[in-house]
Amino acid sequence: MSNYNTNKRYFETVLSKKENICKMEITLDIANIIITQCYHDISYIGYEGKSTTKSTICKHCLKEITRFKQYKTTYTIYAKYNSKIILLKLSSKQYYCQDCKKTTTEKLIDKGEKKQKTKNFTQTIIDTLQENVSYSMIARTHKISVSNVIRCFDEVSEQIKVSKDKDEIKHISIDELRFVKSKQANYQFIIVDTTTRKIQEILEDRKQSVIKEHLKNNYKNIQTVSQDLWKPYKTVAKSLYEEVEIIPDRFHVIKQFTWAFARERIKLQKQEGIKTNRNWKILTKRQGNLDKKGKETLEELLKKHKQLEIIHTAKEKAYETFKRQSVEEYREKLEELKEYVKENNIQEFKKAIKTIQVWEQDIENMFKYDITNGVVERINRSIKQSKNIAYGYRNLERATKLVQYRVNKYTLKVS
Repeated sequence: MSNYNTNKRYFETVLSKKENICKMEITLDIANIIITQCYHDISYIGYEGKSTTKSTICKHCLKEITRFKQYKTTYTIYAKYNSKIILLKLSSKQYYCQDCKKTTTEKLIDKGEKKQKTKNFTQTIIDTLQENVSYSMIARTHKISVSNVIRCFDEVSEQIKVSKDKDEIKHISIDELRFVKSKQANYQFIIVDTTTRKIQEILEDRKQSVIKEHLKNNYKNIQTVSQDLWKPYKTVAKSLYEEVEIIPDRFHVIKQFTWAFARERIKLQKQEGIKTNRNWKILTKRQGNLDKKGKETLEELLKKHKQLEIIHTAKEKAYETFKRQSVEEYREKLEELKEYVKENNIQEFKKAIKTIQVWEQDIENMFKYDITNGVVERINRSIKQSKNIAYGYRNLERATKLVQYRVNKYTLKVS
C-alpha cells in the first residue's frame, strides 16, 4: 500500500508540475508561515509554505523550547475559493525538549490532530449540509469522498439535541412518512412540537404498540394532538391521555370532498360523455380563486351540464363549510351541505360525509384551536425532497439528525 495520502499524491504528481507554477491568485496571510511557491490548475490552487518560528511550547511539559530537530511536511486542504480547493504543503518545525526528552511539532494552522482539512474548511462542509443537497454533491464540489462528508457530519451531530424538556410539551403534531429503507417497517413516525415547530424525533415504526410505548414513556402532559384522518393515531392518543383534544388537519378533511368531486366528475364523463379532463383544474379549484378567464370557462361548462353544476355546487359548499370560522357557523353550513347532498343524491359526497361524521366532534376542534397539521406536512415535504435528492437513506439515526439540522435550524460548530 502506498504511503501517500490523496492530498500528497495529487500535490506532488499533478499540481506541482512546472506548467502549473503561477503568480499568487490570492495571498495566504498566515502567521509564522512564508509562502515560497504557488501552483494552480482547473480544480486546485496549491501553495508551498515554510515555518519561520524560533520556538514553540512543549505539548508534554508546557515549557518553551527552542532546540530545532527537523522539518515535518503536511498536505492540508486549507479552504475553498470559488470552485477551487486550496491545498497547502507546509513544512512545520519539530522541536526537541531537553527537559522531558520528547519531540513536539508546532501547530501553525487550525486543524485537528491527524486531520487533512482545516477546521474552517470542515465548517464550510457542515454549513453546506444545511442546504437541501446530497452528500455526494457536497463531496464533488469539495473534492473529497462521500464517506469523508458523512464523517464530518457525524463528528458534530452530537450537538443536535432537542433542548426542550419533553414533559413541558403540551401540543404535538404527528404523521407517518417513508424515510429510510428498512426491513422492519415501510413507514416511520414523526413527532413535531406544534408550539416550536421543531422535529422532536422520528420513530423507526408506526405500529400502534411502538407509538404507544414511546409516547407513554416520554410525553406525559399532552393536551392536543394534530393529525391526519388515520384512526389508529387517535386510538393511541385517547388511550394515553384522558382529556386530550384531537385536531384533524383541515387539508385532509377538505381532501375527502375534493376526491368525492373527482370521482363524481369521472362518473359523469363515463356515463354521459361529459368531457372535463382538459378543465379539471378549473373545476376543482375554488370558484372565488379563479381569474376572469377561468370563471368564464367554468360558467360555460356548468351551463351545458346540469349534473356537473350540481356536484360543483356541492364541492363549493364543502369548501365553504370547512374554512376557518366559528363553530356555530360551521355547524350551520354542515347541515346545509348534508341537506343539499341528500336532496341531489350525490353518492360520493354521501361517503365523504359519512367519514366526516366519524370525526365530527374532533373536527369541531379545528375551529376552536389555532392549530393545524400544516407544520408537520411542510416538514414531511422537506424530508421527502432530501430523501429524493439523496436517493434514500439507510441509517435512521443519522438521517434524523440531518433533517433536524435542516428543519430545526441548528447551528453546528466544528471544534
